[in-house]
Amino acid sequence: MSQPFHQSDIFLICNESGTVLEIYETKFIKSTPFKLRHNLAESISEDSLEHFFDFLRQLHSNGFSNDHTLTFTFNNTNKSYFMSGIERKNRIFILTTPIDDPKFQLDEELMRINNEQTNHYRMTLKESMVKHREYERLENERLDEISKLNNELVNSRRELSKKNQQLNALNEKLERQAIHDPMTGLLNRRQLVELFTESKERAKRMNMKLIIASIDINHFKQVNDQLGHAEGDRLLIYFADLARQMTRQGFDYIFRVGGDEFLFILLDCSLENANAIYDRINASFILESSIASLAFGAIEIDPTGATTLDECLHIADERMYAHKKKFR
Repeated sequence: MSQPFHQSDIFLICNESGTVLEIYETKFIKSTPFKLRHNLAESISEDSLEHFFDFLRQLHSNGFSNDHTLTFTFNNTNKSYFMSGIERKNRIFILTTPIDDPKFQLDEELMRINNEQTNHYRMTLKESMVKHREYERLENERLDEISKLNNELVNSRRELSKKNQQLNALNEKLERQAIHDPMTGLLNRRQLVELFTESKERAKRMNMKLIIASIDINHFKQVNDQLGHAEGDRLLIYFADLARQMTRQGFDYIFRVGGDEFLFILLDCSLENANAIYDRINASFILESSIASLAFGAIEIDPTGATTLDECLHIADERMYAHKKKFR
């Protein structure tokens, strides 16, 4: 196999769904988002998921796809890559190139050019003004001052760039806090309408099934009354962790919509699979509590139909409450 084009390039061989089968690097890279037997969608940031699916669709339909910029999330950081690929015999061959932030390189280059110019000017001045030592001293002082001011300017630009990055990070944090439940880290109602519409459109384009499921914790008030609110909070957090483990990042969304009420949007999922997910979550959950269990109700949506979110929630809740009566 020929080498990639750059030292930092990574060559991936995947199956048709984007699961990594082989990884080739020209040099050892300490940390990358690419892991064997993991689907690329698991590491793709939410903002790049749609671009990733477009990349796969082009590969499947054209046999190739070039120059896609995708952002991956790993080790609590985001990193962008240029990705191009071809599809041959049920295998996808992808060349990835990391995109480095040019700001720091630009600052370093500006300082290097500034120092080279200053040194060159200083040497020329010394050669032409040997007999004028005092003038040379004054000029050198001026040059030093100019160099100092230029370096301060470059450092100020660096500091401003750093502050802007911190501000952007803070804005992202505040935005995340606005749409996530602070206790469980799950999404809250603010994103429900938008993500339902987005998932329905994606299911329609990709001819996938879509599930809306409602889950409620049975006897949760009894847990709080008998064991205390700290135990109730622990069960909520435990349920959220279970739900994340049993669902797929990039395909499924989990919301905390009430005190002990949760909502799932499951893309490319049938009612049978949704019930299996509930069974696995409930089987683990009841091992944590001798009092509480989970009630479940779900509806499979035709993404080409005109069913509204309110209609879906109403049906899912009715089925969940019907299931809940069995525990009373």
